[in-house]
Amino acid sequence: MMDERSADKPYEPEELVKQYSLSAQESIRIINQFGADRQEIDLLLGHRTRLRTR
Repeated sequence: MMDERSADKPYEPEELVKQYSLSAQESIRIINQFGADRQEIDLLLGHRTRLRTR
């Protein structure tokens, strides 16, 4: 589980590649388009993890 300090730290493209199985280009595009805020990206991409676990 993520602690409070790391929740405030912006995402790096490499983290998105690992966490959401994105390509490097896609992770950079998402950060450029939506910002690197963890809460925003987790909300945006969170459905990907839920769909995979079903």
